[in-house]
Amino acid sequence: MASSYFCEYCGAVIRSTDRECPACGAPNPSFVPEPAPVRSRSGGVPQTIEELQAFCADRGMPLQRMRFFIGRDERSPRAFGIYRDGNDFVVYKNKSDGSRAVRYRGPDEAYAAKELYDKLKEEHAKRTGTAPSRSSAGTRSASYERKKAAKRPQLVIFLIIAAMLAAYFLIGSVGHWKDGYYRYNDDLYYRYGSSWYVDDGYGDWTE
Repeated sequence: MASSYFCEYCGAVIRSTDRECPACGAPNPSFVPEPAPVRSRSGGVPQTIEELQAFCADRGMPLQRMRFFIGRDERSPRAFGIYRDGNDFVVYKNKSDGSRAVRYRGPDEAYAAKELYDKLKEEHAKRTGTAPSRSSAGTRSASYERKKAAKRPQLVIFLIIAAMLAAYFLIGSVGHWKDGYYRYNDDLYYRYGSSWYVDDGYGDWTE
């Protein structure tokens, strides 16, 4: 953490991280550069509490509003957090009634950090709108099923009409019936016994 003191030339307040006095420009003999931000050793998932803090700071995550507490044993309701307890690392979730569910307690800091990292990503995605919530996904699924069910009767009616039209055109392409007579290829037939005979004297046939 940077310390503050007075410039020996002009008396202005100067910080140890200032290379020179902001008032008079005199060089700062006690200049100490700010440490580089902590980065994940894996280049991806944070492995330590410090890397988790750096990950969130780089992305400007509002941890207080999100109710995440990194490196702190927070006891208020609806809080997620991680902290070190002796040789163990603890990942916890406080419920609305104030009770606590411990998601992990053990010596593996990388595992503990990943537990909270996964929850952080899920919560951040909900807040930024980059992932659908479970409730909205369930609503869309139910709506889709209702629409699909509504279309089933229409499909059945369409298939029945299609079958009737197909039967009509199939019969029409083979022949026509009228009062016990059967017409095929412009010839008229009548049935006698088990046989069909051409009837040339039937003059009342109409299509």
